[in-house]
Amino acid sequence: MTVSPAEYWLSAYEQGHRHYLNRWLHWVCAPLFAASLVGIIWCIPVPRTLAETLPLINWATLFVMAAIVYYFVMSTTLALGILPFVGMTVAGLAWLDASGAPILLLSSAGLLIAATGQFIGHKLEGGSASLLRDLHHAAIAPIWVLAAIYRKLGIPY
Repeated sequence: MTVSPAEYWLSAYEQGHRHYLNRWLHWVCAPLFAASLVGIIWCIPVPRTLAETLPLINWATLFVMAAIVYYFVMSTTLALGILPFVGMTVAGLAWLDASGAPILLLSSAGLLIAATGQFIGHKLEGGSASLLRDLHHAAIAPIWVLAAIYRKLGIPY
């Protein structure tokens, strides 16, 4: 029996997230980590001509588009399911940017809070953060939460 890429990576991620409090912390912190990372990338300056021509195209939106393509390669169902989260993240960042909010400060604080929560969870689990073993797990974390929701609803992926 062949295992799909989504099943392989979700199973690998699951191995380090069995303790109930670690799982809960990751349910909260993984989406916060992902959104905060996108927020930090949002703050990287783009060439002025690009910003003037296509104001919503920046390093974060390119990063998000690449992530969506990656998710579609892994699982169409999971990729479609993550689109609302991605859309809300980008829309929220665009709104914060238009309002002049300190996105870098807010995103850095969010990333620090999320990383701290995840490290506490892994201490409870008795292991190291899976992100430290494989950077691929940073991409898997948001769809791990979604896959758990899909399993509860009986939606195949």
